[in-house]
Amino acid sequence: MGKMRYTKKRGIYCMLRGIVSRENSKKKRGQITIFFIVGIVLLLILSVVLFIRSRSIEIDNAVVVPPELLPAKNYIDYCVDTASRDALFFMGRQGGFINIPIEIQSNPARRLSFGNGLELVPYWYYDNAVWVPTFDHMEAAITEDVNKRFLECIHSMDFEYNGFVLETFDDNSTTIVSINDKDISIEIRYPMRISTADMQIGTKLNRFYNVYDIKLKDMVGLGRDILDYENAFYFLENITIGLMSINDDVPFTGMLIECGTDTWYIDDIKKEIQLMLLDTFSEIRVGSTDHFPFEADASIYADYEDYGIAMREAMDEVTLVDNFDEPDDYENALMAAMGSEGLPDAPLPPDAYYYFHYFMDLDEPADNEYQNFSVDFLYFPEFGMDIQAEPSSDGILKSNDIEGFRKYLSFFCINQYHFVYDINYPVIVNMHDPDALKGQGFTFRYAFPVLIRNNEGLRSRQYMDYAKSNSGFDNYCLDDNGRKVLIRVYDQSCGSGCLTPVADVNITMLCANKKCPLGVTDDSTGVALLRTNLTSSCANPYLVAEKEGYLPGYYLLETDTEERINLDMIELKNFSVELKSHKLDTVFNTMGSAESVTGGMANVYVSTVIDDIPYDDSFIIFADQESIIQIPVVSAEYDLSVTYLKNDIDFSGGYYSSWNVTRAELADGNEITFHFIEMLPSTLEEDAVEAIGLINNMTRSGLDPEIN
Repeated sequence: MGKMRYTKKRGIYCMLRGIVSRENSKKKRGQITIFFIVGIVLLLILSVVLFIRSRSIEIDNAVVVPPELLPAKNYIDYCVDTASRDALFFMGRQGGFINIPIEIQSNPARRLSFGNGLELVPYWYYDNAVWVPTFDHMEAAITEDVNKRFLECIHSMDFEYNGFVLETFDDNSTTIVSINDKDISIEIRYPMRISTADMQIGTKLNRFYNVYDIKLKDMVGLGRDILDYENAFYFLENITIGLMSINDDVPFTGMLIECGTDTWYIDDIKKEIQLMLLDTFSEIRVGSTDHFPFEADASIYADYEDYGIAMREAMDEVTLVDNFDEPDDYENALMAAMGSEGLPDAPLPPDAYYYFHYFMDLDEPADNEYQNFSVDFLYFPEFGMDIQAEPSSDGILKSNDIEGFRKYLSFFCINQYHFVYDINYPVIVNMHDPDALKGQGFTFRYAFPVLIRNNEGLRSRQYMDYAKSNSGFDNYCLDDNGRKVLIRVYDQSCGSGCLTPVADVNITMLCANKKCPLGVTDDSTGVALLRTNLTSSCANPYLVAEKEGYLPGYYLLETDTEERINLDMIELKNFSVELKSHKLDTVFNTMGSAESVTGGMANVYVSTVIDDIPYDDSFIIFADQESIIQIPVVSAEYDLSVTYLKNDIDFSGGYYSSWNVTRAELADGNEITFHFIEMLPSTLEEDAVEAIGLINNMTRSGLDPEIN
């Protein structure tokens, strides 16, 4: 055997020497071949490394651990994923922000707040400028939030109690976030070791890497395109003005053949506009996205648009002032002025009005990156609306009687009117990708104000004159010699005979148009109270108690001798919400049993009177997301309205009734289930009308909310 090995080695040695002794040209060729082979090997190695890195989501998180340690490893993976998803969720709901900057939180002109302050959406447009957070800012915000959430999750788990030992080697974790073209990668570095309680079995873990299929860059790009279109064409301003101009309950310019003076109340006009917007915004469609299709090809609408432009130009050229001998002369002159632009051959599509007024025709992106996104424009009355009209007095608009005609025809009365409006209200742009997060979907939203001045769109908010709302904080409020009072604040939500002091309550005195801050209740002595002076300049003022999480409390000072004043407040309690639908059978006029709702959204509106003070609120509830609402902990009879929109757009059912609820039910419960009657889908308009009629008839059928 030894000889054979020797012979083999010698043969190889001789072969190598033979190669070395060849002529120079062959030697060079051999060197090139070797380098070529080495290059291919290096290229293959590099490809394998890149492949492994691209698959790190599976390799890093798929660390092989002994079966005994799987529960601990699974919990750590849960913390990684939950921390990442929660951060992304809040960033999407808050326009690219997670912790909203104080300059936005403290300025109502820069954000929309609703749901009793639980929802806050920053404006992307403010003071004639676009304010969109950068991707660097988003990455930094996600990094900070994921770090915090991950550590909180890890530290909340009692590993020792569950039979494991967790050893960490750093006080803090390191998170690296990258917003890529078509996804978001999140890596958490936190060296640790998990072991069984007896330390016999252990595994080291260093880093965790996840990739989330969220096309955030495309969503932000779509959001900017929508905002650019709005700023360039006053899209929503024109829709609003158009709706107002066709509504008889919203006076613009007109003449009335009647005696007396017509009056309109600005509050009624505001409610009318809000209802129109609520009904109309679902009709808005955005080009290049996944919207409800129009009935005809885009080329047909384009032909009619060209025809309309040519007609307007011809009407500017040919007027009725021209002397025409025959009735057809004017029409013939118009046709001649239009030249070759004739009436399109195809009939006018029935939805042409919506195409020309409610279609935001964005330019088609090069790679169709928006085609899977749906876009909704959301406005609800609880968002608020600032509206002013001139001429008006104390919120009342009046027509003017034309006196000139009265001199000649005393029985003939003419009233004329012309009003101009300044309007400001917020809108949410809601973009949704149903395929993100492996089919779970991802929503990104932001807000901007719709601005109208003198009946025209205006993309600047500076015109709003807030000086008209005088805060009254001047020398009027300062009176060191005013009478001294002691104010206590109690929470009456705990029931009859219960006195629970409430600290940190802001107390304000209201007198006519003056508003004087008095101070904050202090509980350092165990009783929430405030000692202060009341100005002697005001007779019978109101004292108002305000604190987040409570209904405001009011107290009328009817005498000038009261020194000890007790103010009552009612707690606003948070409740989680569930929606249950009852399918409507229009054949047998019956409704089915309760079913959980998995899609769409509902608007819940409640109104009542509490301690002689009107109270109303509305809540937006998304069926596929956790929702929280606030209800005063007090016995009351509410007017309840539940309106259900399937796919967040189409009206698909509702429930309208009185809801009697007791303080004890609210105090003991934590969840409210709202029921409604759902229409079966139908493409026939008469079916929808019949279904709505049946819902109205059946709406007081005992489907009151359940409190658990």
